[in-house]
Amino acid sequence: MIKTQIQLPDALYQEVKRVAREREISLAEVLRRGAEYITQAYPPVDRTSKDVDLPGPFNVGLADDPFSNNNWRYHLHERVAPTAREHRSNRYGKRGGKRK
Repeated sequence: MIKTQIQLPDALYQEVKRVAREREISLAEVLRRGAEYITQAYPPVDRTSKDVDLPGPFNVGLADDPFSNNNWRYHLHERVAPTAREHRSNRYGKRGGKRK
C-alpha cells in the first residue's frame, strides 16, 4: 500500500469524518472507498481512437512562401490596400483633374 498526503477543504474534511464515525470505519477507509467509487464511475478513456477526423491540408492560394521575402510586410499591405497615389490616379485619371 502507498502512503500519501492530501489536502481537503474544512467542510469536506468534517463530512468525511462524520461518515467515518457513523460507519465506524477509519478516515483512510472512507477515502479509499471514495477513490474506488470514483475510479469505477470514470473508466479509462481510450486515447488511441480518433473521435474527430481533422481536415487535410488545403490550398490557401499562395504561390510561394510569403515570408521568404524580407519586405513581406510591405507587399502584404500593397496587395490589401492601394497606396494613396494609386487611389488618386484611379479616381481622377492619370493626370488628375475631374472625378470620374
